[in-house]
Amino acid sequence: MDTIISDEIGVQYAVMGHYRLHTLYRQVFASHVAGLLSPLALQAELVVSRDGVPVSERVEADRQIGLQLAIRNLAQSDGAELDLFVDLPDGQGAIDDLADELAAAELEPSRVTVFLDSAEEAVALRLRETGVNLGLAARLNDEKLADSFAACAPQTIRIDGDWLRRAAGSRELSALLRRFMETCRDARANVFANDIGEAYVLTYALELGVDFLAGEALRPAQAPGAAMDLEPLATEGLKAGADNVVPFARRQSII
Repeated sequence: MDTIISDEIGVQYAVMGHYRLHTLYRQVFASHVAGLLSPLALQAELVVSRDGVPVSERVEADRQIGLQLAIRNLAQSDGAELDLFVDLPDGQGAIDDLADELAAAELEPSRVTVFLDSAEEAVALRLRETGVNLGLAARLNDEKLADSFAACAPQTIRIDGDWLRRAAGSRELSALLRRFMETCRDARANVFANDIGEAYVLTYALELGVDFLAGEALRPAQAPGAAMDLEPLATEGLKAGADNVVPFARRQSII
């Protein structure tokens, strides 16, 4: 049985047996204007730990709890005024739970982008009825990607940084990625490059004209309640890793 608990400053986390589930928020930056990247949204990430040590294994219902924690803890973040990017859990009732959580948090649905792994038209329609923005987590080798794209008609397409890393070193993959971005442009969908961990991948993403960017090469994910630097980043001379980090000021990581 899982339990959601609030700490001394109101940040919520979940306890599931020996596991603890925590929310982290990673800044999503809008593409550069005059050499600057500006924070646009916070992407919610779920960290599972056991005995205080982060672990890689998934636990039952973790995405559902991750969605709840992402919405509930947003008010405790320095980036609470930014938009929120979240993933939709699998299973029946997920959309109703999403609507209930947004209402309870008094969070305007239009500030939230919900990403689907794949989409059926009925699911996309129900999500649109809640007022949220639709996103699609695209795997470029997914044979059903075109069907999901057509069914979802997403406002934002998320691609993993691994595809950018591979495309940066392959003329064939780079050409494929550029054609994919042209398709997104034709559909008036923004392209979001996630998990950018290296400076050269960031440079490649900027050259491609990616709309939204996130990853360790920009700023690390942070716990709610941690001091968050929300200043724009200059693209010139941007370094990957800790050089872009503002240390925690108000509290330590809860992990």
